[in-house]
Amino acid sequence: MSKRQTLIAAMLLVACGAAILSAQPAPRDPVSKPAKPPRGEAPGLSEQQESDLLGILEQKHPDEAAQLKKLKEENPAVYRVAMAAAWKVYQVLKDMPPDIQKAHETQLRSRVEAWRVSRDYLAAQAGPEKDKLRARLTELLGNEFDAQQTISEYRLTQLEEQLKRLRAVLKDRKDGRDQVIAQNLQDLLAGRFRPRADGEIRRGPEGRGRPQPITRPAE
Repeated sequence: MSKRQTLIAAMLLVACGAAILSAQPAPRDPVSKPAKPPRGEAPGLSEQQESDLLGILEQKHPDEAAQLKKLKEENPAVYRVAMAAAWKVYQVLKDMPPDIQKAHETQLRSRVEAWRVSRDYLAAQAGPEKDKLRARLTELLGNEFDAQQTISEYRLTQLEEQLKRLRAVLKDRKDGRDQVIAQNLQDLLAGRFRPRADGEIRRGPEGRGRPQPITRPAE
C-alpha cells in the first residue's frame, strides 16, 4: 500500500470513529442548551462502495475492519452512519495531494479528540483537572483551525487556477470570433442547431426526436 493509500486508510478509520462517537449521546453541562433530537438514519452505501471501503481498511487496519463488521451485526444504524462518513471522506481525499490529505487528517483527528475531551470536561468537577481539560480543548480547536486554514487556502488556489483556465478559454473564443460565427452559421443552416425557449441555440436532438432541418418560409 502506498503512502497516500496508507493515509487514506487512516483517515477512513478516524472518520468511522468520529461517526460512531457522534451517534452516541454526550453528557450535558447543566447550563447548556437542551440537546437536539437525533437525525434520521444515514443512507446506506452500495455493496460495491462498502466493499471498497472495507478492502482499504482491511489492508492496513484488519482488526478495526473486523470490529466494523461486528458493529454491522450489532448496531446496523450506527454502522451505516460510520460507513457513510468514511465514504464521504474517501471521496474528498482520494485525488488530493498528500499534504492536503494530512491537513484533513489533522482536522478530523483534532475534532474527534476534542469531542472526547469535551465529554471528560463536562463530567469533571471544577478544579485544576478541569482547567487542564479546557486548555487541551483550546489546543485541539487551534489545531483544527490551522488545518482548516490550510485546506481552505488549497481550495482557493484550485479555484484561482480554474478561473485562469476559463479566462484563457474565453480569450481564445474571443480571438476566434469569426471562425465561431462561421461554424455556427454552417451548423444552423444544416439543421444541427435548434433554438430553445430561453433564446439560446443548442446542437443535437431536442427531446426524443431527431433534429429537423430548417426550412425556408413559404413564399
